[in-house]
Amino acid sequence: MKNRAVQAGLVVLLLAGAAWVIWSNFVSRAEPIEVGRPAPDFTAALLDGGTVTLSELRGHPVLLNFWATYCPSCIDEMLAIESVYQKFKDDGFIVIGINTGESAVTIQGYVRRTGVTYPIALDREATITKRYRVYDLPRSIFIAPDGTVAVDHIGPMTAEMVERFYAKAITGR
Repeated sequence: MKNRAVQAGLVVLLLAGAAWVIWSNFVSRAEPIEVGRPAPDFTAALLDGGTVTLSELRGHPVLLNFWATYCPSCIDEMLAIESVYQKFKDDGFIVIGINTGESAVTIQGYVRRTGVTYPIALDREATITKRYRVYDLPRSIFIAPDGTVAVDHIGPMTAEMVERFYAKAITGR
Protein backbone atom coordinates (compact mmCIF):
# COMPACT_ATOMS: atom_id res chain seq x y z
CA MET A 1 0.00 0.00 0.00
CA LYS A 2 2.83 2.40 0.86
CA ASN A 3 4.59 1.67 -2.45
CA ARG A 4 1.46 2.61 -4.42
CA ALA A 5 1.16 5.90 -2.56
CA VAL A 6 4.82 6.67 -3.19
CA GLN A 7 4.50 5.74 -6.86
CA ALA A 8 1.35 7.86 -7.25
CA GLY A 9 3.09 10.75 -5.54
CA LEU A 10 6.09 10.46 -7.87
CA VAL A 11 3.84 10.35 -10.94
CA VAL A 12 1.97 13.46 -9.79
CA LEU A 13 5.26 15.21 -9.06
CA LEU A 14 6.66 14.24 -12.47
CA LEU A 15 3.54 15.46 -14.29
CA ALA A 16 3.55 18.72 -12.34
CA GLY A 17 7.23 19.23 -13.20
CA ALA A 18 6.61 18.56 -16.90
CA ALA A 19 3.66 20.97 -16.91
CA TRP A 20 5.80 23.66 -15.26
CA VAL A 21 8.61 23.21 -17.81
CA ILE A 22 6.18 23.47 -20.73
CA TRP A 23 4.44 26.49 -19.22
CA SER A 24 7.61 28.37 -18.33
CA ASN A 25 9.44 27.69 -21.59
CA PHE A 26 6.70 27.99 -24.15
CA VAL A 27 3.29 29.17 -23.06
CA SER A 28 3.85 31.86 -20.46
CA ARG A 29 6.67 33.72 -22.23
CA ALA A 30 5.31 33.95 -25.73
CA GLU A 31 2.52 36.03 -27.13
CA PRO A 32 0.59 34.25 -29.84
CA ILE A 33 1.72 34.84 -33.40
CA GLU A 34 -1.33 36.04 -35.28
CA VAL A 35 -1.81 37.48 -38.73
CA GLY A 36 -2.35 41.22 -38.43
CA ARG A 37 -0.48 41.54 -35.11
CA PRO A 38 3.03 42.97 -34.76
CA ALA A 39 5.82 40.43 -35.18
CA PRO A 40 7.85 40.06 -31.96
CA ASP A 41 11.18 41.84 -32.16
CA PHE A 42 14.49 40.04 -31.69
CA THR A 43 18.20 40.45 -32.27
CA ALA A 44 20.23 37.46 -33.41
CA ALA A 45 23.78 36.65 -34.38
CA LEU A 46 24.26 35.79 -38.04
CA LEU A 47 26.28 32.91 -39.40
CA ASP A 48 28.53 35.39 -41.24
CA GLY A 49 29.41 37.14 -37.97
CA GLY A 50 27.04 40.12 -38.06
CA THR A 51 23.73 40.58 -36.26
CA VAL A 52 20.16 41.24 -37.32
CA THR A 53 17.41 43.06 -35.44
CA LEU A 54 13.92 42.57 -36.82
CA SER A 55 12.65 46.08 -35.94
CA GLU A 56 15.49 47.58 -38.01
CA LEU A 57 14.04 45.88 -41.11
CA ARG A 58 10.76 47.80 -40.86
CA GLY A 59 9.75 49.21 -44.23
CA HIS A 60 10.66 45.96 -46.02
CA PRO A 61 8.74 42.73 -46.52
CA VAL A 62 10.54 40.07 -44.46
CA LEU A 63 10.43 36.29 -44.46
CA LEU A 64 11.52 34.50 -41.28
CA ASN A 65 12.14 30.86 -42.14
CA PHE A 66 12.69 28.51 -39.18
CA TRP A 67 14.69 25.42 -40.13
CA ALA A 68 17.22 22.82 -39.00
CA THR A 69 19.62 20.50 -40.80
CA TYR A 70 17.76 17.45 -39.45
CA CYS A 71 14.56 18.61 -41.20
CA PRO A 72 14.39 16.64 -44.48
CA SER A 73 11.98 19.01 -46.24
CA CYS A 74 13.99 22.11 -45.31
CA ILE A 75 16.63 21.70 -48.06
CA ASP A 76 14.12 21.75 -50.94
CA GLU A 77 12.28 24.64 -49.35
CA MET A 78 15.50 26.60 -48.90
CA LEU A 79 16.18 26.28 -52.63
CA ALA A 80 12.66 27.57 -53.40
CA ILE A 81 13.13 30.48 -50.99
CA GLU A 82 16.53 31.27 -52.51
CA SER A 83 15.06 31.48 -56.02
CA VAL A 84 12.36 33.95 -54.93
CA TYR A 85 14.87 35.89 -52.82
CA GLN A 86 17.12 36.30 -55.87
CA LYS A 87 14.15 37.48 -57.90
CA PHE A 88 12.95 40.14 -55.42
CA LYS A 89 15.90 41.10 -53.20
CA ASP A 90 16.57 44.23 -55.27
CA ASP A 91 12.95 45.26 -54.56
CA GLY A 92 13.65 45.14 -50.82
CA PHE A 93 12.61 41.55 -50.01
CA ILE A 94 14.55 40.34 -46.97
CA VAL A 95 14.85 36.70 -45.96
CA ILE A 96 16.28 35.55 -42.65
CA GLY A 97 16.75 31.82 -42.20
CA ILE A 98 16.59 31.05 -38.48
CA ASN A 99 18.40 27.87 -37.52
CA THR A 100 17.30 26.35 -34.24
CA GLY A 101 19.87 25.01 -31.83
CA GLU A 102 22.66 23.79 -34.09
CA SER A 103 26.36 24.59 -34.26
CA ALA A 104 27.77 27.06 -36.75
CA VAL A 105 29.97 24.31 -38.22
CA THR A 106 26.97 22.09 -38.96
CA ILE A 107 25.01 24.99 -40.43
CA GLN A 108 27.89 26.23 -42.61
CA GLY A 109 28.22 22.88 -44.37
CA TYR A 110 24.50 22.69 -44.97
CA VAL A 111 24.28 26.25 -46.30
CA ARG A 112 27.31 25.68 -48.55
CA ARG A 113 25.69 22.56 -50.06
CA THR A 114 22.40 24.34 -50.74
CA GLY A 115 23.98 27.49 -52.19
CA VAL A 116 21.74 29.71 -50.06
CA THR A 117 22.87 33.35 -50.02
CA TYR A 118 20.31 34.96 -47.71
CA PRO A 119 21.36 35.60 -44.09
CA ILE A 120 21.19 32.75 -41.58
CA ALA A 121 20.46 33.65 -37.96
CA LEU A 122 21.73 31.45 -35.14
CA ASP A 123 19.11 30.61 -32.52
CA ARG A 124 21.31 28.34 -30.39
CA GLU A 125 19.18 28.59 -27.26
CA ALA A 126 15.89 28.52 -29.24
CA THR A 127 14.95 31.92 -27.83
CA ILE A 128 13.43 33.19 -31.08
CA THR A 129 11.89 29.80 -31.79
CA LYS A 130 10.12 29.85 -28.42
CA ARG A 131 9.05 33.46 -28.83
CA TYR A 132 7.43 32.62 -32.17
CA ARG A 133 5.98 29.37 -30.79
CA VAL A 134 7.61 27.24 -33.45
CA TYR A 135 6.91 23.58 -32.77
CA ASP A 136 7.18 22.14 -36.30
CA LEU A 137 9.77 22.70 -39.02
CA PRO A 138 9.92 24.22 -41.48
CA ARG A 139 7.86 27.24 -40.49
CA SER A 140 7.71 30.54 -42.34
CA ILE A 141 6.47 33.90 -41.08
CA PHE A 142 6.03 36.63 -43.70
CA ILE A 143 6.08 40.11 -42.20
CA ALA A 144 4.59 43.13 -43.93
CA PRO A 145 6.61 46.36 -44.26
CA ASP A 146 4.62 47.82 -41.33
CA GLY A 147 5.96 45.06 -39.05
CA THR A 148 2.78 42.99 -38.79
CA VAL A 149 2.52 39.28 -39.50
CA ALA A 150 1.04 38.79 -42.99
CA VAL A 151 1.35 35.00 -43.34
CA ASP A 152 2.15 32.22 -40.88
CA HIS A 153 2.84 28.99 -42.76
CA ILE A 154 3.77 25.62 -41.28
CA GLY A 155 5.35 23.09 -43.63
CA PRO A 156 7.47 23.20 -46.76
CA MET A 157 6.85 25.75 -49.50
CA THR A 158 7.36 25.73 -53.26
CA ALA A 159 8.76 28.75 -55.07
CA GLU A 160 5.22 29.57 -56.21
CA MET A 161 4.00 29.60 -52.60
CA VAL A 162 6.90 31.79 -51.49
CA GLU A 163 6.14 34.24 -54.27
CA ARG A 164 2.40 34.28 -53.45
CA PHE A 165 3.05 34.81 -49.72
CA TYR A 166 5.60 37.54 -50.53
CA ALA A 167 2.96 39.33 -52.61
CA LYS A 168 0.47 39.00 -49.75
CA ALA A 169 3.00 40.53 -47.34
CA ILE A 170 3.31 43.55 -49.64
CA THR A 171 -0.34 44.01 -50.60
CA GLY A 172 -2.17 42.59 -47.62
CA ARG A 173 -4.16 40.36 -50.00
